[in-house]
Amino acid sequence: MIAMIRLLVALSLLIATSCNSGSYYFEKDYYEKVTGIKFPSKYKVLETFDNGEWVTAVVLSIDSSALMSFVKTNHFDTMKAVSDLNLMGFRNFKSQKPDFNSKQGIFFINKSKNKNDWIYVADLNENKLWAEVRYPDFAGD
Repeated sequence: MIAMIRLLVALSLLIATSCNSGSYYFEKDYYEKVTGIKFPSKYKVLETFDNGEWVTAVVLSIDSSALMSFVKTNHFDTMKAVSDLNLMGFRNFKSQKPDFNSKQGIFFINKSKNKNDWIYVADLNENKLWAEVRYPDFAGD
């Protein structure tokens, strides 16, 4: 009985901590599979968020030349207005708050495929890449 209680407590803790912002687990393969965009080979995960239901997000620190190349290779657009961005997951970061008010040096790509929506925002001023993938809504909404 005690072993069963310990197992339930351990599983509860595992589930509770797996969705927390700030965990440094980044499912790179999932992002690349869904978006078709390969990440640069070298990066540092600054913060992640995954609520396990509708959105997963990450912010990465990337060398400036690698980030610039990434933006060009993947045909990012220049930002016209902050309102161009429908950011869901980025709002959940605790330490890495996005500041895209200055449009200079900010580039983005926003697409949908197979019921997944995603957005990548490259901040060349801070050498950060923000990525968000929304899980498919199989209910059809």
